[in-house]
Amino acid sequence: MNRFRFAREPGHRGGFAEIEALASSNCSSRQTVASPSHSIPSANGPDPTPLNNTATDTDLILSDVSGFVYIDLNNDGVFAGADVPIEGVSVNLTGVDARGNAVNLTTTTGADGMYCFLDLAPGLYDIIESQSQQFLDGKDTPGQVADALGTQSQLNLQVLDDQFARLAVGSGVSAQDFNFGEQMVMPTKRRYIR
Repeated sequence: MNRFRFAREPGHRGGFAEIEALASSNCSSRQTVASPSHSIPSANGPDPTPLNNTATDTDLILSDVSGFVYIDLNNDGVFAGADVPIEGVSVNLTGVDARGNAVNLTTTTGADGMYCFLDLAPGLYDIIESQSQQFLDGKDTPGQVADALGTQSQLNLQVLDDQFARLAVGSGVSAQDFNFGEQMVMPTKRRYIR
C-alpha cells in the first residue's frame, strides 16, 4: 500500500507539498522528497502576488529496480513453481540519471535469488547479469514498471543476452521482475571420460 503525506509550508499561502511515499515493492524502499515550490490551492484563496513565485530545482522521487536470477526448470521464462533461485550472482546497473550523472552499481543476488537497486534517480539504465559458468543461459524476461498508484508504464527496452538495455526509469516508480532465467548443465558421459 502506498501512503502520501502533503503539508503546506507554514506562513505561505501557496506553499509546497512534502510527499512521503511508502512504496510497496519487493525492495521495501522508503522515499521522502520535497516537490518544487509551485503553488497548491489554499483555503485562503489565490496567491495575491503570483509574479514573485519562482520555480526551483525539483528533488527527485527515487525509484527501485529488482528481479530474480533462477534455474528455469521448464524454460518458460517464468519464475514460479519448482524453479530454483540462484544465490550469489552479480548483477550490474549502469546508465545515466536525469541530471546527467553516470551510474554504475553492482549487487549480488540473495538466497531468494533476488537482486535490488534502491534509491535510483530517474534515468536510462541497463541491467546486466554476470553469467555463471555453472549454468547455461536461459530466458531473460522483462518485468513491469509501475508508479506509486500502480499505473504501469509502457516498456520500450531491448532484451539482449543477459541484459535489459535502455530501461527508462521514471520518478517514483518500482521496476520489478526483470528476471534472468538459467538452465542446468546436463551431465554427459564425455565429462567423466579422461
